[in-house]
Amino acid sequence: MEAEASALGADGIVGVRLDIEFKEFGSDIAEFIAVGTAVKADATMRRPGC
Repeated sequence: MEAEASALGADGIVGVRLDIEFKEFGSDIAEFIAVGTAVKADATMRRPGC
């Protein structure tokens, strides 16, 4: 997720939801799904040096 946000030029990620589903066909198999929103800070709101 961080790599995708960085590729978009985002400054961060907000509203992250993580879903974990354990599969019935294997006791040690799980599917992880992370969903979030990439955001970019307004240039007038940035702290100096950031």
